[in-house]
Amino acid sequence: MATALRSTLKYLPALFLLFTLLLERGLAQLPANSSARFGKRAAVTEVFRSLPFSFEANAGQSGPQVRFLSRGPGYLLLFRNQEADFVLADRKRSAGPDSVVVDATRSSERNTSTATDVLHMHLDGARVDAQPSGQDRLPGIVNYFTGNDPARWHTRVPTFSKIQYKGVYPGVDLTYYGSSGNLEFDFQVAPEASASAIRLKFDGAREIALDRNGNLAISGSHGRIGFRKPVIYQVDSAGAKDFVAGGFRVAAGSVSFWLGNYDHSRPLIIDPILDYSTYLGTDSYAEAIAVDAAGEAFVAGYAFAGMPTTAGSFQPDFPTQKEENTALSAAFVAKLNGAGTQLVYCTYLAGSDNDFARAIAVDASGDAYVAGGTSSPDFPVTAGAFQTINHATSIFGTAFITELNSSGSALIYSTFLGGSTQAQVNGLAIDSSGNAFATGITTDVDFPVTQGAFQTTSPLNPIPSGEGFITELAAGGQKLAYSTYLAGTNSVYPYGIAIDASDDAYVTGATQASDFPVTSGAFETTYKAERAGSFVAKLNPAGSALVYATYLNGSTFDTAYAITVDAAGDAYVTGFATSTDFPTTPGVIQPTLNLSSQDIFIAQMSNVFVSKLNPSGSGLVYSTFLGGNQTDNVPFA
Repeated sequence: MATALRSTLKYLPALFLLFTLLLERGLAQLPANSSARFGKRAAVTEVFRSLPFSFEANAGQSGPQVRFLSRGPGYLLLFRNQEADFVLADRKRSAGPDSVVVDATRSSERNTSTATDVLHMHLDGARVDAQPSGQDRLPGIVNYFTGNDPARWHTRVPTFSKIQYKGVYPGVDLTYYGSSGNLEFDFQVAPEASASAIRLKFDGAREIALDRNGNLAISGSHGRIGFRKPVIYQVDSAGAKDFVAGGFRVAAGSVSFWLGNYDHSRPLIIDPILDYSTYLGTDSYAEAIAVDAAGEAFVAGYAFAGMPTTAGSFQPDFPTQKEENTALSAAFVAKLNGAGTQLVYCTYLAGSDNDFARAIAVDASGDAYVAGGTSSPDFPVTAGAFQTINHATSIFGTAFITELNSSGSALIYSTFLGGSTQAQVNGLAIDSSGNAFATGITTDVDFPVTQGAFQTTSPLNPIPSGEGFITELAAGGQKLAYSTYLAGTNSVYPYGIAIDASDDAYVTGATQASDFPVTSGAFETTYKAERAGSFVAKLNPAGSALVYATYLNGSTFDTAYAITVDAAGDAYVTGFATSTDFPTTPGVIQPTLNLSSQDIFIAQMSNVFVSKLNPSGSGLVYSTFLGGNQTDNVPFA
């Protein structure tokens, strides 16, 4: 049951009301190849997994015997004299080892989650005073703000890419580091020194065994970790590796190494790799990205499993969820440095139910504005925010808008945005004053609108499958500058929003409404799509009237997902089209749809389109397809 629910919930944030509509209409296929979308998100997850390991010095955030610690998606590593503790979460039953209490000693360290294993790797017979030291300091630091007592805060904690134990055995050093998302540790055996003294013991293991390929398997309570058969080598004068035969040996509950012939006058490297994929498997999806002036990337989305959250972030722990053994999603926000090689911060933004981030924007100060949907009554909102109670009754929940400070450690504000049924934000833009412009979908007949706004009621009551909204939330998150429906007598789905220097809001998406509020003189005032057509609308700064609104559609099924605007007021729109008569202009790179299928919709075939609309919305500057003879599409913005 939990597995089936998880599978369903994984797609809820992406499909939301559109999926509801398609079911109601009895359509057999979704409008685009969803596997391509989710594959792209999976690729973003791999970016997180490939970030280099960071080992942080213990500056008081852990017990006095811990020298260094490292956190990642589903693991916690603690390094003391002579030993390392691997705190690993069962991905099938827990989102991460976040409930493990990091205490002063091994005996007082409590595992408060039944889905977490703590394995202690002890260097048997090693020097008792062998202490790790940080190597290759990283530019990033971590901060811990625990409670409201500044005496318990630990700030500017240094981080390193490696830690090294010198002389753990006579002539043997040990170095821990990360490579390609895996933890590696090298035993460096000096010339004429012996590797025979190296012995590893694993407290907390139920079974230690070798597989047929020489890999080491260690069974815990909830799964297995593996150490791949070590790579053993020496480096010659030209820098080339001379590989040496060898591997693990298991005897009397301890692990050692056997070695073939090698040159004892040269250093020897023994390099096992920790493979904890039997525990881990980060299940997360990136929905939106923004970039600041320094080229740093801000990513928002949702996760079903442990994200590589950073110490000192606003919410480093996966939330305790209301339904035990049910995989619900948590929104996350992450910031990567300009080179994409390090997490500046990563935090959850979630309550005890289903939460997902769909849009992100960043201001000149580096604050991240995040928006999406939540079913959590305890989603983190701030005192004095515009709406502090989630009134929604559906499983999809209501919308939220949150401003996170530049270090990712605290909320500037966070508010719900919605009525009694369901709502979500799909697009978000920020002006120079910190006002947040949001657009999305709602079925609320009591969605919060403002007096004098363009459309204060929906033509439908109840709203069966979704109407659009455009909302400007004033800086500080305490009041609405304006809020309006964008509605017709059939569904309206806004996905993207942009603003110009005057705070005109440009919105794009898809609609099935033949009476969508298009304006006189607009480029295309007639709805002609069989299933859905794109639209572009420009709302004045007061939110009281449309400057223009136009269809941008052919005769079958087209959807716009993203929009941006230049200094002249030209709007650039992209999405996918299945219509052979989608409007294009002469002389463009691809004026016609390039598909091989006769039944385009059933075959889920589409091409990307890119269109530039003039400032008055009365004509196309250009419009072109982009695609081959199979499916090409733009993911949800």
